[in-house]
Amino acid sequence: MYRRGINMETNLRLVATIILLLCTSATSADATKLQREAPASLYLTNIFFVSATQGWMLGSTSDTTYILYTKDGGETWTKQHETTVGLFDIKFVSDQVGWAVGSSGTVLHTSDSGVTWERQVSGTTALLAGLATINTNTAWIAGANGTMLFTENGGKTWTACKVNTNVSLSDISFADARHGIAVGYGVILLSNDGGKTWETKSSGEWRQLSSVLIVNECKGWITVGPIILRTTDGSKTLHESIPPSQGQVTGLSFVDAQRGWVAKSRGEEGDTAHIRKSGKLSSESFILSTSDGGISWQEQLHIKSEKDHDAWVTSIFFIDQSRGWVVGRNNLIYKTVDGGKKWNKTGTVVQLR
Repeated sequence: MYRRGINMETNLRLVATIILLLCTSATSADATKLQREAPASLYLTNIFFVSATQGWMLGSTSDTTYILYTKDGGETWTKQHETTVGLFDIKFVSDQVGWAVGSSGTVLHTSDSGVTWERQVSGTTALLAGLATINTNTAWIAGANGTMLFTENGGKTWTACKVNTNVSLSDISFADARHGIAVGYGVILLSNDGGKTWETKSSGEWRQLSSVLIVNECKGWITVGPIILRTTDGSKTLHESIPPSQGQVTGLSFVDAQRGWVAKSRGEEGDTAHIRKSGKLSSESFILSTSDGGISWQEQLHIKSEKDHDAWVTSIFFIDQSRGWVVGRNNLIYKTVDGGKKWNKTGTVVQLR
């Protein structure tokens, strides 16, 4: 399975703590389902599933980040962990083992499906933005100021990898144990030897590359603003693809080399959330799909703001060709079980206390 929840042109992870302040307080439409009192508005990001039923995502308020868990396919969510540190990515390699990374060099690890989360020593205070997991022992992290870390013992020790750049790295992806790629401001880092060496090349886009996803040693996608850079030769050449609909690409998920989905989000004015004269947030998002590796895209869903709830999508994840989820600001959660032909807004049930 392949996935990357990606964000705005300036990389959601690097500005998430600022954007969170835009979240409004709105009463949940599913308040009667709440098992215990929860904040009215959560900024949901980085959704990740290991099966059709079991998954995790990050949810934030202005001062707290939660790791949220579901065992029923996203219908109900409960809190596993909370912290005042911003968390910007979460990944699992099995139904038991996973990591979450964030600001101030934060690395959290679980080996019991998230029942307990232990902080690991990363050896850095840099903001850690992107995470790639290979197996229960091996994982990679990319972050600010050219930070690149790896572990080969499940995170007992993290080692800094020297790379030929000091720009902020926003994401990292491995297709297998040997082939990896990381992206940052105008640069692409490539490794074909398991991260022993990294080649630095220009992306041709002198702005922040938000996210990267590779499914094999040749095929992959990089996002920057409204654009997707597509490669079929291991990033030797990049082909520009602009999915229809206005806005920034804020979510990307592929289940194989051909079948994938993106989310694009925009405000009423420009490509960021817009504050109406009423003081309420307003935005809209589009979900699009491809069956030819990203050459062409077809719109599946148009999400509009409703009352006090804006419609900014932050992450999209498909576990297979049928089942997928979309999450965003203000408790936004949509689910499909037919490859996106039909999307349903699920109950926003989050137990935090």
